[in-house]
Amino acid sequence: MDDTNNPPTQLPTENDCTTAGHSESWNAYHEAMTEIVDKMTSFRKAIKKVTPEEIESVRDYLLLEEPQSTLPIATGSDSTESFRQILSSRRQAFLEQTNFNPHQYALAMQCICNLVSSCAKNKTPLPIVPAWSKIKNGGMILKPNVLSSFLFVIGLNDDLADLSLEVATCHDLLYGAAESSVHLRIKSLVALNDTKSAEALIEELPDDGQECKRLRTFTPLLTHYCKVGDTSSVLRLWQLIRAAPRAYMDGETYSLILGALARNRVFGLHSPIIDDAVNLGLSADTGPKLLDEILLGMGEDVLEVSDATALDMYNHFRAGFKLLGDFLNDRREIPYAANAVDGWELTSEGVQFCVGRVNVDPISSVCPATGAKLRLNTLSDSQRQHMRNALFEMAEAQHVEFTAGRKKSSKNKSSGDDAKKELIKFGDWLENREGDPFTAFVDGANVAYFGQGTVRYSQVQKVVAELERLGENPLVIMPRKYVNSSFRRAQGAYQQLKPADLDVITRLINEQKMYVVPAHYFDDYYWMLASIANQNGMKTSSQSSILPGIRPILISNDQMRDHKLEMLEPQLFRRWFSSHIVTYAIAPFIEDEWEDRKINFAAADSFSCEIQGNAINREGMEGTAWHIPVSEWQPRTSRLCIAVATLKK
Repeated sequence: MDDTNNPPTQLPTENDCTTAGHSESWNAYHEAMTEIVDKMTSFRKAIKKVTPEEIESVRDYLLLEEPQSTLPIATGSDSTESFRQILSSRRQAFLEQTNFNPHQYALAMQCICNLVSSCAKNKTPLPIVPAWSKIKNGGMILKPNVLSSFLFVIGLNDDLADLSLEVATCHDLLYGAAESSVHLRIKSLVALNDTKSAEALIEELPDDGQECKRLRTFTPLLTHYCKVGDTSSVLRLWQLIRAAPRAYMDGETYSLILGALARNRVFGLHSPIIDDAVNLGLSADTGPKLLDEILLGMGEDVLEVSDATALDMYNHFRAGFKLLGDFLNDRREIPYAANAVDGWELTSEGVQFCVGRVNVDPISSVCPATGAKLRLNTLSDSQRQHMRNALFEMAEAQHVEFTAGRKKSSKNKSSGDDAKKELIKFGDWLENREGDPFTAFVDGANVAYFGQGTVRYSQVQKVVAELERLGENPLVIMPRKYVNSSFRRAQGAYQQLKPADLDVITRLINEQKMYVVPAHYFDDYYWMLASIANQNGMKTSSQSSILPGIRPILISNDQMRDHKLEMLEPQLFRRWFSSHIVTYAIAPFIEDEWEDRKINFAAADSFSCEIQGNAINREGMEGTAWHIPVSEWQPRTSRLCIAVATLKK
């Protein structure tokens, strides 16, 4: 929008230099600047063309106390050009007033830049206030890195909101908006109670780019609305954050939102309707249904919360529902809601409410307090296809990276495209082969190395035998390197396989229980792809197996920390991992590695380790019970439980 006809905007500035606050900042500035100007003679480049008398004039000016001044900021499409013209005029007037030559001017700027760097290093914002007045009066244009340091320093003091706004706006006019400067402008506007301008600034930002909308862009405004209890604005900001492609919600922000709404009595049965909730696209405008809608969004955005965040949520909800007999003092730990009797409390509205810590039964997946049965969520068809495509691309990219450092004279060179095609070939073979589908895939290298510094096929054989005893149809996936008679181990030394090892390899290959990954290709991608392949006749669960869970399972102790962020969104990776991965332990041998040894499998999760809501299953009650994983809690089946129940009609 062209606002060139509008008058220039006067930005707010610090209080007049006679105030106590300015006196304190001036003393800090004077001390810091004195130390700098006393070392001016060491600025070889800056003083090369300056006489001692001229240096003394610069020193006198830098240590001269002067009043604050304002900078008019033009608006509209020509605002940057107009601002630079203002600074140019200021510079010219300054030179005429002080009789400084360009070299003295440059020396003064150098001293101020050194002051900014010193303040940034020591995290001392007070000297910055008088320094900014010098910069404005002199029409100085600081380099981007110096101005960024300025932004950092003033951001350390929340009492400098007006100065922060001015500096951040000047930065954006000179060099374009950056995420840090935009955040500081919004934070300053909120501190100055100008929320309308803060929202307008957010609205003007693009969704992508350096100055894009990120979570911390919204945080000052959201925090303000939560603090003052503006529930409509809280919901509006929540929707705006979720709509911004590069703004990622976290558990702390959801706790802030839920806490503000809970403490304003929004989630009760007879709570007042929130204005504009339906207009924002929400299906509910008050009560337990609105709570369900927000927690559903939380489940899409957040994997788990910290113990501190869980405690905050617990106290927010207890205060918001005004539980009878509760004096509303915040508690320091969350008690267990151990059963259907202890877990529920009566609110002042006569509503049954449950909030507390529960240990969900790992076998039945049932919550002891609410009776809700938690689900094991698996990947949808579209998510499986996304993972499949991601694996193909990762195989190609990682092979290129792997071969980049190899000698150009290496024989049998292969390309990234070859790696991708070979992985696709494996997937096609799995989906089109005849015979019973494989129900378990074994990370052969991981099992062979388990507890040892060497490859031991005795362990591979025992894992395969135990899986077959449990009713599984296993396939070992092994890199080509480890089926050679000799090879370099992971630690660097060479290993020669024994005849018994080679016999295991031959037997497993002949029985089609081992797939050998071609040389120089990463075997991890093969068994990961195997878990989502559409094998003929594959059922999602194995009725004939003792091990619970969906099929196929993956036998590996690899946590795949190198893969998860590239392959899937964190929530989808956890959903895939918890559905398929079965960890194991092999008892050590005493004398002979081929002797009988116990194999233990830790079954895949019986319910997903993610935020989820399920129907309350208690007599006479209806509603949704929400269970939230907490990162520090043990056992892994512990959850924060939140449920609002109404009486069945």
